[in-house]
Amino acid sequence: MEKEHFEHAVTVRFIRRVNRFIAEILLENGETVQAPVANTGRMPELLLAGVPCLIRPAVNPARKTAWDLLAVSYEGHWVCLVAAWANDFMAEWLAAGKIGGFEHCTSIVREKKIG
Repeated sequence: MEKEHFEHAVTVRFIRRVNRFIAEILLENGETVQAPVANTGRMPELLLAGVPCLIRPAVNPARKTAWDLLAVSYEGHWVCLVAAWANDFMAEWLAAGKIGGFEHCTSIVREKKIG
C-alpha cells in the first residue's frame, strides 16, 4: 500500500463503532478517542473490540476528531478501511506488476468520475 497513506500511522486498539461514521479507539496511553470510519459498510467481521488498528493524526487540526482510522488487523493482515484509496492501491500494484493476469494489458486507465 502506498507509503504516504500510512505516514505517521500508529497501532492502537479498536474499542467499538459508535455509529456508521465514528469509532472509539484506545490509544497506547490509555486515552479513548474518536476517529471517523471512512467506510460505512457494517464490517462486523473486522470491527471487533480489541482488534489492532492503524490510525494517523488528522490532516486538518480544526476537525472535530484528531485521528483518522485507516486499517484493522484481520487474520494477520492489515485491511484498509478507507474505501476511497482502493483505486490508488490497484493502480500502484498493477503498475508494479504485483497482480498477475494483467500482463497482456497495454494501458491502465483509472476509474472515471461521473458528474
